[in-house]
Amino acid sequence: MQPTLQPYQVVWSTRDFKKLERGDLVVFDHEGETMVKRVAGLPGDRVDQYLIAGDWMVPDYPVWNRFAAKNGYPKRTTIVPEGSVYVVGDSIEKSIDSRSYGPIKISSIGAKLLYQESESPKLPSLRLSRNLTVQRNEPAGA
Repeated sequence: MQPTLQPYQVVWSTRDFKKLERGDLVVFDHEGETMVKRVAGLPGDRVDQYLIAGDWMVPDYPVWNRFAAKNGYPKRTTIVPEGSVYVVGDSIEKSIDSRSYGPIKISSIGAKLLYQESESPKLPSLRLSRNLTVQRNEPAGA
């Protein structure tokens, strides 16, 4: 999730979330790997994607949608089913996300990120309650 999350950055998350909104960062497991992605589509949303320079892009501005449609970029549309959300990574060129594997079930989401702090390599993961966790973002292989 770089550039949003950096190695050793401290994040606050909760398992006690009732509602998700576009832009929320969520933690879930996909094929045995823990992932952090941004919610881009909610149940019932229509998510348009355009093939630009070999990558399926999800434009987040209406003007981008009009530009891509007007200039003939190939398009595909996903309607997000009830009980699911459409997620994308912030590093859009490198991210494996709903553009590849489709919407994810809300029930598969383990936590919603609430707050990010700056780097703190000495702070361990810390469980404050059953539903609130403070966790250090470890780089792969650390």
